[in-house]
Amino acid sequence: MTAANQELPIGSSIPELKDDVVTPHIIFKEIDIVVDPATRKLNIVYIPSTAIPAGSIDQVVDTLVKRATTRTVPPFTDTTSPLDLNCDREAHVIFKLASDWNWHFARDGVTFTTKADEQGRYFNLINVTYDAATNTVARYRGGEPIEGECRLLYFRVRGTTMGYRDGFNLIAELDLGVAGTPPEKRRTKLVIDPDVRHPGGSA
Repeated sequence: MTAANQELPIGSSIPELKDDVVTPHIIFKEIDIVVDPATRKLNIVYIPSTAIPAGSIDQVVDTLVKRATTRTVPPFTDTTSPLDLNCDREAHVIFKLASDWNWHFARDGVTFTTKADEQGRYFNLINVTYDAATNTVARYRGGEPIEGECRLLYFRVRGTTMGYRDGFNLIAELDLGVAGTPPEKRRTKLVIDPDVRHPGGSA
């Protein structure tokens, strides 16, 4: 029996939903690393006001995975947007890691986990890679090993107006870049822990 608070991946074990005829809402969050100039501590934040291109989910993903990270706001401040998001409708949610840091989502394909009792709201995890040399975009289903560096993933969420919050983890890997060390030994897991808020209701 699975405990309700156990972290589980979204992947082949989760029932998948076919895309609706009507394209659902798209939420996009780009994740950045910022150094607090006062404390010299690293902070993981969203890049505020990142524009979403027009098109279907496939077109949007193909554009975003190729797009270089740009920053139009000052470095870390107390008002930098927190690592959570609001979702009150059926949606595609896209997360991208800033392209100019030495990190990527976990190569084993287990890039997103959520609590067992929350899994019924999340479906169709896709991890995406981009090879600039060949201009090739590749997609991997959740839990499928990834070839190359994946900095973008997306999935479907059943948003509600019940007024509660789901916690989940994004699993990334940070390349420490230690000279003379094999690549597989340079990588360390990095767990990014945002929340999905389902606003409304009385909770």
